[in-house]
Parts: sequence; C-alpha cells; structure tokens
Amino acid sequence: MLRGWLSVLGLLVLVVGLAAWVYWIERPSEPKSSPLIAGFASEAVQHIVIERQTDRMEFERQGDSWRMIQPFNAPADAYHIQQLLALPTQNSSNRYAAAELDLARFGLNPPKVTVRLGTAELQFGDQNPLNFKRYLKTDGVIHLIDDSLFYPLTAPATTWIEAKLLPNGNLKGLELPGWRIFTKETGGWASEPELSSAEIEQLIDTWRNARAIEVRPYSAEPPSGSLRVRVLLDSGTLEFVVLQQEPELILLRPEQKLSYHFYGAIGQRLLTPKPKAQTDAGTAGSRDDPPGP
Repeated sequence: MLRGWLSVLGLLVLVVGLAAWVYWIERPSEPKSSPLIAGFASEAVQHIVIERQTDRMEFERQGDSWRMIQPFNAPADAYHIQQLLALPTQNSSNRYAAAELDLARFGLNPPKVTVRLGTAELQFGDQNPLNFKRYLKTDGVIHLIDDSLFYPLTAPATTWIEAKLLPNGNLKGLELPGWRIFTKETGGWASEPELSSAEIEQLIDTWRNARAIEVRPYSAEPPSGSLRVRVLLDSGTLEFVVLQQEPELILLRPEQKLSYHFYGAIGQRLLTPKPKAQTDAGTAGSRDDPPGP
C-alpha cells in the first residue's frame, strides 16, 4: 500500500513539474522597454518650443550652447536643455494607441504642455494616480514615463535662464562704484585705487564664477541716479544697474529686462574688493590722520 502511494505521489510531482516547465517555456514575454522616439538625433535639433496653456518659450542653438529667444533674450540653462534633448530617448514600457482612447481622460485634450524638438512633438498629460508616472503622447501613441521633467516645464520662464552672470570669455576689466580694475599694457592687472595682486585676482575670480541665486523679470525703468557697473570682455562690454545692495545685491541687465539676485557675502564681494569692515576702518583711519605739514 505504501509503495502504491509513493508511486502516485511521484507521478503527481512529475505532472506538476512538467506543467511548470511548459508554463515557463510558453509564458508571455515581458514587453521590452523602448525609447519614445526611435533613432532620435538630438544633435540635429536647432530649435526648441515649449507651449504651456498660458504662455510659450522658444530656444535656439548657437554653436555649442542654447539661447532663449522668447519670452526673454538670454542664455539658456544648459541642464534644462539637456533634459529636454534626452526626453525622446527615455524608455517607455507602457504604450497605447491614441486613436482608440479618449484623450481627455489622460489630460491630453488639450495637452498641459507641448514640447517641439525640431520636427518631433511630445505632449504631456495628467499624472497616473496609481504609479505617479506621466502620460505623454507622440506619433499617435500614449506612453507612461517617469515624471521628472513636468515640473520644470511648468515653472516660470526665468528658471530656464542661465544663472551664471557672465558669459564664458576673457575678462579684461571692471568698472565698479569707487573702483576700476584694468589690464596693463605690460600684462597683468592694475587698479584704481590700488589693490594688491591677490585682492584683484580674488575679485576677478568672483565675477567670473558668479551665479545668481535667482533671476527675475524686471520691466520697469531703473531708478534715476542708480549706480552702474561695466564689465569689459573680449566679446564686448556688459552694463549692469545696481538696483539694491543690502540685504541682497540685485543687478539689472537693462537690455534683457532681467534682474540677478545674490544673497550673503557674494553680493558684497562683487562690488567691494575689500571686506566692508576693512574698508570702513581704512576710511576712518584716513579721516583721523593729522594733516601733513
């Protein structure tokens, strides 16, 4: 009797094992992820348009960099542009034929944001409430993608502007309120009033690397009598209007209608080659010195 039960049990194990093997062999394969736009060539894109429901941004490639041409005329933030150009290569594992679906259910009629990268068009819809991915439509197909780009696409246009104050290039001189830094004919730097070589180099480096904490639109006329700063570059001269010095430094580019905001000590260092306490001490000392014979 025991031998009979063992035979039945062995046969059952064999059947279950065979069924599991058949299922493993014939199971439906998982869909392979694939890019949103196959063969997309980001290096061929020369023009980018971002259409929101209330406004529009445009960018143009200029050599190795990008420039915003609408609604402002300013260098574009390189990181955001690279995110956009990489969008068509993002993988999509879920896709649905758009013609068979009600686009309004996915927030795609009308789309919340439309991105045009050259001739490629990608439309952003709602976020899926279950997996928090974003619906995106391109070439008649609706995809579900990671929702990492929608927030910057809907942020203020000024967040797409390069926060670095000066363009790349050779800095040749500075004209600050009360200070003048210039290159000597024999080479090297000089200043009026006189500064040490270390102080001049520190000031030049501060200007070369200065990045604003925030860039804001400024359409009003600057106050009359405002202090001005001139920066001499190989490519030309830039002029800034000093709108405010404390508690933050605000510099205006009048032709761009953009203000650049600097918080903390960086704002002071941009306008004052020496620390404020040292400058005040020097002024007080000179005032208290007895007159010469």
